[in-house]
Amino acid sequence: MGKIILDYFGSNEVGASTSTSTIDTNLQIFNMNDDKKNYKKYLECDSTANLSFNALINDLLGNYSIEEGKNKDKIEEWIEESNLFYNSRNKGVIPKLLEDAFLYGTGYYQIYKNNNSKNNNYNKTNKTNNKTINQLNIKNKFHRLNPFSTYTIENPFNNEEIVIHEFQKDYKNNLIVFCENPNDEDEKNKILEMKELKEKSGYEIHWQDIKNIIVFKAQSLMMGDCYNAIEKKFDLLFNLGKLIDERAVSPPVCVSVGEVMNGEPVGLPTEDNKEEYKKIIENYAKGISNIKTKGGMAVPGYVKTTAIPFKIDTGYLKTILDKCDEIICSSFYYNEAFTKSGSADYKRTDLRKQRKEFLRKYKIRIEKLINKLIDLEFENSNKNISKFHFIIDDSEEKKELSETHEKIINCIKELKEIGASEETISNFANIYGLELELKPINESNNEYNTKSEQYAKNNKLNKLNNELNDELSPWGKELLNSINKEIEKATTEAYEKTLKTSNNIETISISEYEKLKEILEKSFNKINFKKLVFENIENHLKANALPIKENKNAIEFVKNYAFDQCAKLNDDQKNRLKNILIDEFHGKGNKTNTAKKVKECLEISKNQADMTVRTELRRADLWAKADYYKHLENEIDKVAIARVLPRYDKTTCQKCKDLASKGYAFTMDDIKRVLPAHPRCNCTFDIIWKDKK
Repeated sequence: MGKIILDYFGSNEVGASTSTSTIDTNLQIFNMNDDKKNYKKYLECDSTANLSFNALINDLLGNYSIEEGKNKDKIEEWIEESNLFYNSRNKGVIPKLLEDAFLYGTGYYQIYKNNNSKNNNYNKTNKTNNKTINQLNIKNKFHRLNPFSTYTIENPFNNEEIVIHEFQKDYKNNLIVFCENPNDEDEKNKILEMKELKEKSGYEIHWQDIKNIIVFKAQSLMMGDCYNAIEKKFDLLFNLGKLIDERAVSPPVCVSVGEVMNGEPVGLPTEDNKEEYKKIIENYAKGISNIKTKGGMAVPGYVKTTAIPFKIDTGYLKTILDKCDEIICSSFYYNEAFTKSGSADYKRTDLRKQRKEFLRKYKIRIEKLINKLIDLEFENSNKNISKFHFIIDDSEEKKELSETHEKIINCIKELKEIGASEETISNFANIYGLELELKPINESNNEYNTKSEQYAKNNKLNKLNNELNDELSPWGKELLNSINKEIEKATTEAYEKTLKTSNNIETISISEYEKLKEILEKSFNKINFKKLVFENIENHLKANALPIKENKNAIEFVKNYAFDQCAKLNDDQKNRLKNILIDEFHGKGNKTNTAKKVKECLEISKNQADMTVRTELRRADLWAKADYYKHLENEIDKVAIARVLPRYDKTTCQKCKDLASKGYAFTMDDIKRVLPAHPRCNCTFDIIWKDKK
């Protein structure tokens, strides 16, 4: 029977149902368990997730080539024959490996010898001890290992991991143990004593070299929010369908009762007979055949039923579904799927950039993996063997890749400046596919016989420079204070307005995202450092007695450059604040925690501003001075050759020392290229005049 609403005859209210009570209850919180075994099922069932996931894999593996070189044709044939990317029956090795890694966190493939090849190897000829390949026979084949029965453990005896795969054969439990030295009995005995192996007593163990397995680790893109969002969509649509089916069979009704006089209903129940009317309703609910309606013998009154309109708030449901799709798409960095979801507008630009960085990172790893497999298959038969690489054919992507490499190089420079070891720097570079040739520091000096003489000379020349750099000039202080004041004012304004805008301090609704963006833009767009930067830098240069008039164009360039650097402070702080307000309020934060983070990001901004102002004032000094000398070169028909003069104290970094060791070796253009050598660099330079050649 449908929903029954008691409404005494004579009342104006009939009643209505939005039919979302069950759904609302189910949408309040994520209360499900994140089960890896369901990842594949949900991925295949949810079209948004499936589209996003496969688009990610395709974008990762699309558009590759083999470099021109020896064995190129053989390698291309090997890639095709070994089903590395494509398989007529299923996905190729690499797509399947990535699928496992992105679903479950790790993908495993066993490498085994192909017993079908005649010699289980490439046929080779030997000419003057140089091996050349003359016939293709696939030597190594790949077998996927189920990630649910394969796992990695740390080897306490060395730095290599141990991979264990469980399987059943002839109704018996078996283990394959992949380790570094599978033929070393001592090491095998040590491994067998480990807890993970002791728990498998009775299993038949097979030992394999760790080189015979591919282990590709990644972040599971299905776990957490993505998985919950898919489950939430399923529950929502399932309960909605169930509700519609129930209402179709037994629609909700309103039952009205009243006294009957001359066949017509009149008045309302009195206190004396109200219970009797309620009993009529109960009987009606048990079976409509027990009560006779108008025109019959109903005693003591009249019963009337009215169907309640069945209404579903489609706008509300679309909002929930859009939000679920937004979470799913975000998990796979698949921005294009947002085109139909207005709720995701605020994230489009940031997500596109994030997705491209994600693709680059994994393309580098895939390139390395495939080139290792090529070396394994061809046994390094030729040092000049062709390499696999992905093609970058988009000008925007090339530009962004160049910017990314520049950022990586800057990070490496900063690591070196703070004294990071060569191993740390090399490992950092390897993450991004860069190989560094770390040269030993050259301790020799080209200008002086001993380091002590160089130190004494430079220390004397730099005495004034050191005193000036320890303390900012009045104009530097004014510029720094003004920048910090403006940024703090904009930050406070945006933070306070956001608090007032949000209905709930712990969440920001979809409709409030646009408002948040508007607040941030208005607060930070008020800031304009241009006048501040121009005036203070010009005053700073005048105070240092630099010839402003003769060097006007150079000074204008320096001021514009400094303004560009200071303008970044504004954008950086705005982006930091946006991330805090969105992430902290959106189901993660509270007022106290968010206020603390806002305060911390202000400190970051102040440190960044201090570094920028000091660096740009130093740049203004150095570049203006260099341009002035360059201007004089034409007048006196000589060339200015400079040497770099560091501070030579405990703050002096190795990079500056290396520059100084080159002696008089820099033209004025070189000086502008190398100085400042890094943020807060305190180096200056002096010159000698040489005849033009």
